[in-house]
Amino acid sequence: MARVVMIWVLALIFVVPCSAGPAPVPAPSPTPTPTPTPATTSTTAGTTAGTTGGTGAATKHKVTVTVTLPNLASLSHSELVKQLTNGISNSSGVNSGKVSVVIKQITLAGTFSGFPAGNLKHIQIIQAVASMMSVPTSAVTITYGGKAYTGSTGGRRLAQSVDYEAKVVQSGATDVVTAAKAAMGNVSATNLQAALVAVDSAAYSGMSLTEQTKPKAHVLSEAIVQSNVAPNPSSVAAGVGSATGGTAVAQVTAVVPTTTTTLATTTTLSEITMFTPDSWAITPMISIWSVLYAMALS
Repeated sequence: MARVVMIWVLALIFVVPCSAGPAPVPAPSPTPTPTPTPATTSTTAGTTAGTTGGTGAATKHKVTVTVTLPNLASLSHSELVKQLTNGISNSSGVNSGKVSVVIKQITLAGTFSGFPAGNLKHIQIIQAVASMMSVPTSAVTITYGGKAYTGSTGGRRLAQSVDYEAKVVQSGATDVVTAAKAAMGNVSATNLQAALVAVDSAAYSGMSLTEQTKPKAHVLSEAIVQSNVAPNPSSVAAGVGSATGGTAVAQVTAVVPTTTTTLATTTTLSEITMFTPDSWAITPMISIWSVLYAMALS
């Protein structure tokens, strides 16, 4: 009996307030909108080799020119470079600022006659020519009987006339034109015979040499020409010959690749957290009637 009374007392405590209407259910708290992590961007530079061309873009052409000059002794290095630049630029249809000329070497060539018919070793002639012109023996070549010989080939009987050539390159602070002019100024029959006697006095003391041809200067140069159209070798040869007063041979040997730099951009998005600990739903409350029912059964 006491238990029944207790149940009715509890029922009155909870039922009477509920008869006035259900209690308002509080609205769930809104889940905060996740803030995305900012994207990270990295930039990597890369180099790509290629040639530029087409409208508005000039290709770099390498032009090789060899010109035989009759007047090297009267020219300075800068004057010769200017003549070559003007000849190449005018024949290529570009301004001189688009042409860059470098003189690679100057070959001096001539002929001496009067050598005796005896057995002479060509290495001695080469040594004498090198000594006369103040160049290395490796830079000297002599030709006779239709064959060319350098310091590395064997000796044989020489003909009466000997052609020679010596290559002059830039040495230290002395430019190639100045060095070639100095070497050319030392060329003479007297100087060559004196050099030969110094090599072998018994073999060369009694001969009488003659400078059959004066040395000619063959100037080898390379130029980089920026032009949309490849220069014509014949036009370049004619232009250089006209500018220098010499006889020129030209060749467009290669196209120099230009280098362009490209930037590759990579964008990485960090993972966005879609849920937070506060976004979970609230667990529903247990009905009070379930509690009372459980007490009644006990």
